[in-house]
Parts: sequence; structure tokens; C-alpha cells
Amino acid sequence: MKPKFSNVVLADDDTDDQMFFEMALREVSKDAELKVFKNGVELMKALDQPNAEHPDIIFLDLNMPRKNGLQCLEEIRQHEDLKAVTVVMLTTSLSQMDMYKAYDKGACLFANKPAELSKWTDLINKVFTSDPTQLEAVID
Repeated sequence: MKPKFSNVVLADDDTDDQMFFEMALREVSKDAELKVFKNGVELMKALDQPNAEHPDIIFLDLNMPRKNGLQCLEEIRQHEDLKAVTVVMLTTSLSQMDMYKAYDKGACLFANKPAELSKWTDLINKVFTSDPTQLEAVID
């Protein structure tokens, strides 16, 4: 049986967070294919390629150089083939305004970046086992 999210994308400029994310993802789903982008420009360039394989889920860092997560989210939601993709915003920001903007632009979840591998695993597991329309209610 194909996993719920088999084609996973992470856009994050922090190499430590990239490493933790990949390790946690492997614990949750050994079959998931992960593509990592270090900024929003690289992400959107890849997603805009003709015949690009579109992800099942995108994890977006809010604060990235060149093009931030909110800018990417806005473009993703305007892209005909990506409108329905599950998007999770990741951040270290405690700003309520950032959270409101993310949900307003179409994020399924706005989550604080965990500091420990076990918390990354918990986050990814909850996202992978929840109904995407109910993510807001699942994770605090």
C-alpha cells in the first residue's frame, strides 16, 4: 500500500533542521521520497518545471533567504496543479501575526520547529497520520 505522503518536500535553509527532518522522516516512513531545497527560489523553480512530479506534502520554513515561506505558499496556492497540496509551515517565530498570515495564505498547519529529534518524529508522525483538513486541531 502506498504511504499517505510518499513524495515529501522540505524547503529550509538550516542544515541542522534538514538533517533532523530527514532522520525523523525515515523513522516515520521508510518509503517516503524526500527532496530538500535550501531556499524558496530553488523550491519554486523546481515546482514550476514542465512535467515536474508534484509533492504530496510540502514542509516550508517561514524564514528563508531570497524567498520566504509565506511568499512560496502564496505561489503554491496560485499554481493550478499545487492548490490541493498539504503545506506545513515550520518556524521558530512566536508571532501570532505570522501564524495568521500562514493560515490566511492556505497553510494546513503552522508548527514551531522542534529542537530535538524525538519531537521532529512526533510532529511528522502526527502530520502523516492526521486528516490534512484537521491538522490545525491536532498540533499545538
